[in-house]
Amino acid sequence: MNAVHPIRRLSLDDVQVHADGDLLRYDAPESDFTDDRLAALRDDKAALLAWLRDTDPQGRVAHRAPSSHVQAEVWRKARRNRNPVVYTLAQRWHITGPFDVAAFTEAVGWWHARHAALRTRFTALPDDPDDPVIEVLEPWDAAPEFTDLTVLPEPDRTTELERLCRAAVERDLPLTEAPLWSLRLWRLEPERHVLLWRLHHAIVDGTAMARLQAELMHAYRAFRDGGTPELPDVTTDLADYARDRRRAIADGHLAEIADYWRTELDGAPLRPEFAYDRPRPERLSGEGAIHEFGVPAEVLAGLRATARHHQTTLYIVMLTAYAVMLAEFTGQSEVVLPVSYANRSDPRHADVVGMLSERVPIRVRLAEADDFADLVDQVGHRVFEAMDHQGLPLSVLLSELPPDARPRPDFPHALFTLLDGFEATPEVPGLDIESASDAPQGAARMDFYCFMTTGPSGLRGWLEYSTDVFDADTVAHWITRFTTLLTQAATGGDSR
Repeated sequence: MNAVHPIRRLSLDDVQVHADGDLLRYDAPESDFTDDRLAALRDDKAALLAWLRDTDPQGRVAHRAPSSHVQAEVWRKARRNRNPVVYTLAQRWHITGPFDVAAFTEAVGWWHARHAALRTRFTALPDDPDDPVIEVLEPWDAAPEFTDLTVLPEPDRTTELERLCRAAVERDLPLTEAPLWSLRLWRLEPERHVLLWRLHHAIVDGTAMARLQAELMHAYRAFRDGGTPELPDVTTDLADYARDRRRAIADGHLAEIADYWRTELDGAPLRPEFAYDRPRPERLSGEGAIHEFGVPAEVLAGLRATARHHQTTLYIVMLTAYAVMLAEFTGQSEVVLPVSYANRSDPRHADVVGMLSERVPIRVRLAEADDFADLVDQVGHRVFEAMDHQGLPLSVLLSELPPDARPRPDFPHALFTLLDGFEATPEVPGLDIESASDAPQGAARMDFYCFMTTGPSGLRGWLEYSTDVFDADTVAHWITRFTTLLTQAATGGDSR
């Protein structure tokens, strides 16, 4: 095993180093100015200077920190996926009204300077290339990419917009390069614009994306109206969070949580065998497709009513239906579904902009439920019990299991995400903003992943699936069955 790289040790301890000619400049917390630290820096000086000159010749890096465990997981999976663009979040806004492009450009510059996540890139170290460090760059002149399509004949504008949107969505955001986001703005008419958001999942989750959007539009309003943004200073960032979590795990503070999960997952089916159309390789290629579908507003209303009846959430009801579908297509009486949570219960990290979202594995035992209503109660109980045992990153949690009980390295194989209100947008006086997801095509993160959002017209869904193992007809059959289960759950019928 390679010795720990000095940059990794320094990043974990928040000791920042910079090359200044033949000098090594450093900055550290006062408690870290010890004789041992100074001796270690002297010993490592030559190696550190060589590394800094090679990786940051222009001195753009302001800060280095360890990546969080979930960031490292995204890094590993993105590097092994032939289509890493699948780890990019994309959303399209249709903006109607007098939109001030100059004010928006000024807001983007303020916004990117405010948040370290928007100036972050990842760097591999030779001691463990699968566990990168993050580098936060000094602010630069960030701006949206603006294209005025009104120079085209009106009938051609929408066609050109779709072509440009699709090309942008299919373009990767390499993790080793900053920025890991882009904003593309198109003008279709004097008071009609389209804004395409793209952010890498390694730097944001759904909670962070919503905050970033709200803050950018707050800044836009301020600059448009001749003022300056007034928001509380950012006091904690992802680097602080990553250091806290890594220290907690290294110090054994989460051992009790690990014990719980070893017991809960004992004998669980972590390597499910779905009704594949072709044998599953040990590692999927990343090639995939997306099946889009919808569920009517009246079914969504019925699902909300079912959730109220069970004193639970819409997500729990829909997750239960998804578990029933998976059980049918695996032929198993148990399924394990990872459930995402915001991971912001610690007040110190509540407002952090970054990829904090984690997952806990929920073990659903269908044989123990008499009917769908009983299963909803079981799933709800297990999810809330899991929330009482959160805090251990999924990758660390699974590594605590006996070797023969661990899932494949590309776990999870199936996932369900519901973003209730995801298509909501910040209110900006004078503007009407409508939002929609814009997913990349031709790529898949796992065997299959169902992503759904709520809106006035009901539920919108995207089933991303691996074409290594599934055909389009098979996936269409699954979706038909899933929507049937949702309809039955909405009307009070038994979905099993």
